[in-house]
Amino acid sequence: MEYMPSPALLREFHETYPQLFVFDRVATRTQSFGEDYKAKEKIFAAYSMVRHDFGRHMLIGGLRYEKTGIDYQGALMIVLDGKRLVASIP
Repeated sequence: MEYMPSPALLREFHETYPQLFVFDRVATRTQSFGEDYKAKEKIFAAYSMVRHDFGRHMLIGGLRYEKTGIDYQGALMIVLDGKRLVASIP
């Protein structure tokens, strides 16, 4: 794991250089809503194997089938002129 500064050092840095931290309400909400989603995954798999003996030798063959279905649900965000978040529809 990489080095992570202590919360006290982070707070001190924030208080010393407040000009480096800009709160943008629309960007914050847009990023937050854009990264929130629900995902549902369904996986089906089947495998079949055949074995045949030829005296001292053996031949094994197989077939695998897999189907994956993924359903994502996120929010639709409407932002006007990049200045205000009008709607967030789940």
